[in-house]
Amino acid sequence: MGRFVLFGLTIVASSDYLSVVNMERPTAVQDIGEAEPDFDPSKRFVRITGIHNNSLIKFDFSIGEPELYIELVLPFQAFQDFCAHNQVAHLTPEEAARVDFDRMKWRYGQPGADQ
Repeated sequence: MGRFVLFGLTIVASSDYLSVVNMERPTAVQDIGEAEPDFDPSKRFVRITGIHNNSLIKFDFSIGEPELYIELVLPFQAFQDFCAHNQVAHLTPEEAARVDFDRMKWRYGQPGADQ
């Protein structure tokens, strides 16, 4: 049996099964047993990034913290249902700026908001 972290998920694996134990986001030097105090996987965030053909909403969806997100596209009604189901918070302009600044670190090699 092994215990490891993959993309922020603590995984327990044996020859018979694979199980996700929790959604702690580790840092590079963090032991698996420690959790960052400000990471809350119950928080969900949405940032609308575009509208396509007047019917599709392009948006970023994140769990726990706004800097870790996936890009999604949904029809307008499905987007509203998705937001209601996940009880999302829309990013404020300040939070969106922080995400953009952090993204520059990865895209252009510049320090992010926490550097």
